Amino acid sequence: MSEAQRNRRDKYIKNRKRLIWIQATVLIGMAVLIAISAITYAYISRTYYVDYTERSDVNYSVSLLDNDFFENNYVEKDHNYVATLIDNVYANFVYDLYTDEEDVNYEYSYGVEAQLLINKKNSDEPIFDPIYVIQPEERASQNAKTPLRINHSVLIDYAQYNDLAQKFVETYDLTDTESALVVRMNVKVHSTAADVGGETSNAHVVELHIPLVEKAVDIEMTSSVPVSETKQIACNGSAGKAVFLVATIVLTVLALFLALFLVAFVLLTRTKDTTYAGKLKRLLNNYKSYIQRIMNPFNRDGYQVIFVNSFEELLEIRETIQAPILMYENEDQTCTEFVIPAHSTLLYIYILQVEGFTDIFEEEPVAEPEPEIVAEPEPEPEPEPEPIVVIEPEPEPEPEPEPEPEPEPIVVIEPEPEPEPEGVEVIGVVWPEHKGRENEKIYRYDPDGEKLDKGDIVLVPSRDECRARDIVREAEVAEPNHYVDPATLKYPLKKIVRVVRRKAEELFTSMIMNEGKSAEADAENENSTEE
Repeated sequence: MSEAQRNRRDKYIKNRKRLIWIQATVLIGMAVLIAISAITYAYISRTYYVDYTERSDVNYSVSLLDNDFFENNYVEKDHNYVATLIDNVYANFVYDLYTDEEDVNYEYSYGVEAQLLINKKNSDEPIFDPIYVIQPEERASQNAKTPLRINHSVLIDYAQYNDLAQKFVETYDLTDTESALVVRMNVKVHSTAADVGGETSNAHVVELHIPLVEKAVDIEMTSSVPVSETKQIACNGSAGKAVFLVATIVLTVLALFLALFLVAFVLLTRTKDTTYAGKLKRLLNNYKSYIQRIMNPFNRDGYQVIFVNSFEELLEIRETIQAPILMYENEDQTCTEFVIPAHSTLLYIYILQVEGFTDIFEEEPVAEPEPEIVAEPEPEPEPEPEPIVVIEPEPEPEPEPEPEPEPEPIVVIEPEPEPEPEGVEVIGVVWPEHKGRENEKIYRYDPDGEKLDKGDIVLVPSRDECRARDIVREAEVAEPNHYVDPATLKYPLKKIVRVVRRKAEELFTSMIMNEGKSAEADAENENSTEE
C-alpha cells in the first residue's frame, strides 16, 4: 500500500470514528435528560399526605331597638336577650387551618346559609325547615406557606325571621312547638390527588343557634371542627407536571430518531476495510485457541500451494491432519494469511483481505494539462510574376478526324471504412481461486494489442498485499476485448505480460487428442476381432 493510500484510509477511519463518538455522546446525553425528566415527573406526580390542624369560632353581638333601659344600642355575646328588643344580630365566623408543610398547595371552599327550623318540642323531626343562602359557596386555592384563615361576617335580620316563624305558627294554629334560626358556615378542605380515588374533602360546620318566637333569647354557638386534633389530606405536586411530561415525550422521540440515524450511519459508512477488520476479529475471538500468530510471511518455497475458499474448510483440514493454523497479517492490516503446512510438502492457505482496496482508497489520477497550441503567423504571399505574352502565327486548319466512340466508365465500389471505436480497449480477468464465487471481482487490464476471448489464460502484473511486493500471476479472461469510457477508469491500466494459452487452442488440442484416442481404440478393437 502506498503512503497516500495509507493516509487516506487512516483519515477516513479517524473521521468516521469521531462522528460515531459524537453521535453516541449526544445520544447518551439525551438518555440522561430523559431519565432526569421522567424521574422528576414521577416525583412531582406522587401522592403524599399532609398533617394539619383546625380551629373555629363565632363572634357575635346583638343590635337593640331604641329603649329606656340599655345605655348602648348593642349587647355582646354570652347574654340572654329580650326578643322584642332585638333588631339585628351581627355574626363573625372564623376558621383557621395550620400545617407544618411549606410547599403544599390545596383547595378549600366555604359558604354561609340560614335555616329556619320549626318542630315539635322534644322532637328532632322538623315541621318547617326552609334554607336561605346568605353567602354562596366560594372555592379557592391556598399555599401552606401562609396559614389559611376564613373570616366572614354576616348581618342577620332577626325581626324578619322571627315574624316569619310567628306567622307560620299562628296560621296553622300550632302549639307545643319550638322555633329557631340556625346560621351556619360550611367549610371544606379538598384533595385532588389522582390516585386517592377522585376528589375527597373534609367538611366542617360552624353554627349559630338563635331561638325564635320566644320572650327571652339565649344564642348558642356550636361547631363540628375538632379541637387539637391532627388530620391528614392527600396532595400531589401538580405544578409543572405537564412540562416534564411533554419534555420526556419529546426527548424520547428525538432519541429514537437519533438512534436510528446512528445505526444507519454505521451501516452506510462501512467500507470493505471495516468489513475485513470485523471478519478478522470474529475469527480470532471464535478460534483463538487454534490460531498461532507469526511475525514474518511464511516461506512457500518447496511447497505445493493449495488455496481454500473458506476458513471452515481450513478448520476441517486442521482436524484431519492435526496441524496448527499459522496466521500472518501484513503491516498495512489489509491482508491476512492463514496457513497449514502439511508433512507431504502441501501448503493449505486461506487468504482474508480487503477486496477492491485499491478501488476505495486509490487517489484519482491527475489529468495532465493539454499543451498550448501557439498559432504561427502565416507567411506573406510572394508577388506573382507578370505573364509574358507570346503571339504565335495561327496554324492552318487541319481536317477534323471522325470522333471515336468513348469507352464506358468502369465503376469501382470501395468498401466504407469501419468507424473507429471510441474509448479505451480493455479486457476483464478473474483470479482462478475466486472463479465461481458470489463476490467474484473482475479486474481490467490493457490487452496490449492481443485479441482475447473468454476463457483464455494470460499473465498479468499484480500486487501481493500480504507480502508487500509486485508479482506476476495467471488470470482467466472473463470479459473479451471491449471499449470503455476513460472517465470510468479510476487508475491507469496495466498491460498484460503475455498470453499463456488460448481457449480455442485448448479445445482444438483436446479434440485432436480425443480423435487419437478413439483411433487407437478402434485399432485395438480390429486386432481383437481378427484374433
